[in-house]
Amino acid sequence: MNILVAPLEALTDSRLSSSEMKVLLCLYSYKAQTDLVWPTIDQLSERSGINDKGRISKITSKLAKYGWVRKNRISWSGRIVYKLLKGIKEEEITTLEDFTTLAEAINTHEEENAIRKQVENISRKQAENARNNKQTNKQTNINNIQRTDFLGFEFKHWPNIPRLELLKDWKRYREKMRAPLSQTAVDRIGVEIHKALENGWASSVDECISESMARGWRGFKADWLRPKNEVGPNGGHVDHMRNNSFL
Repeated sequence: MNILVAPLEALTDSRLSSSEMKVLLCLYSYKAQTDLVWPTIDQLSERSGINDKGRISKITSKLAKYGWVRKNRISWSGRIVYKLLKGIKEEEITTLEDFTTLAEAINTHEEENAIRKQVENISRKQAENARNNKQTNKQTNINNIQRTDFLGFEFKHWPNIPRLELLKDWKRYREKMRAPLSQTAVDRIGVEIHKALENGWASSVDECISESMARGWRGFKADWLRPKNEVGPNGGHVDHMRNNSFL
């Protein structure tokens, strides 16, 4: 059960119609630690049961005239902030420093609620796009990293960077095969991987590296992945005996 705290005068003010009293009590239902509240017209309409949003706006203006609220529109967002005045007549109000800036109108607890409201107002599509863009940028950054931290080589000629663990395994494999990596070998293998991907002989950089280790190749050449029944560049079938001295 929710408890509403509002001045008794809100119920006894003879100037207020039943609809005006209902909207005023709705405004008080949003009150937290200060007298500043900022429900939207939609929220007031839903909570009061008054479906005419234009009427809601007129009622809040009447409440301001009667001295129950002071309305102020935040310039940068267009959001209306209400100051609950407890029945002070409008002509008696000489200054309200709360509305000089947004920072003065919404701070501490109010600022947290304002941020939460802004997040809620972001559409699901915008949120999804933001997440997708973040993932894309993250993957792009990873792919653009030149893995020099443990291999000591640049991979600028490669389509993208393989998985970190796969690169480590490949380095150990090359050393075991007595064919330690060099910058020249890395560059030339990168060119060959491009060729393999462009011709559809492999689907990824990881596949090229994994296949070279699985087949016991010291190096890598795109033609080695060419299907056996595919005609080679000179019109004959490709010889799949690997020249392990390559790269």
